[in-house]
Amino acid sequence: MTTQSSPSPDSNGAGAPGAANGAAQKPRRNRRRRKLILPGIQLKLIAHFFVVAVMCLLLQFLLINRALTTAAANAPGIADYMIERLAPEVLSVFFVSFSVLLPLMLAVGISATFRISGPIYRLTQYLTQVVNGEAPPDCRLREGDHLHDLCELVNRATKMQREASASAAAAAQGTAAADDEEPERDAA
Repeated sequence: MTTQSSPSPDSNGAGAPGAANGAAQKPRRNRRRRKLILPGIQLKLIAHFFVVAVMCLLLQFLLINRALTTAAANAPGIADYMIERLAPEVLSVFFVSFSVLLPLMLAVGISATFRISGPIYRLTQYLTQVVNGEAPPDCRLREGDHLHDLCELVNRATKMQREASASAAAAAQGTAAADDEEPERDAA
């Protein structure tokens, strides 16, 4: 079960200021500006992806080099020339593959982790508000983000505490308003 996203004023790029007072404004795009929301987690995951990709490239390099060396060794008369000529060629193919792979892995890694780290960041902010005794509205995530089910579960789990915080805040506000009225009556 997933929930549709709705703009919330405390998420990056969401919620138009002044919308509460009915002012017609140009709708803002519901996008995050920062791609590295949680750099520690995102960069660590990207590094893991990158290490696996480099290991695959090294294996490819070794297997191709072995196959070409074996083929060249079986060629009578030109084996030494072929082996001498093939080593730099195979190495240059490896470095070209590596130079294409590095930026590609970085871009794919950021885009793959972006839809996970953003919701984690939003849920962390939301739970911090709840722990601090605030009564935030239901947590919402952007359309296309992952972890919508977790967000809904967190909303259900914190509903009673948020309602209690809202009631306590309303009671405190009512008490403060009554205290403000008493000095006015005494003065009259």
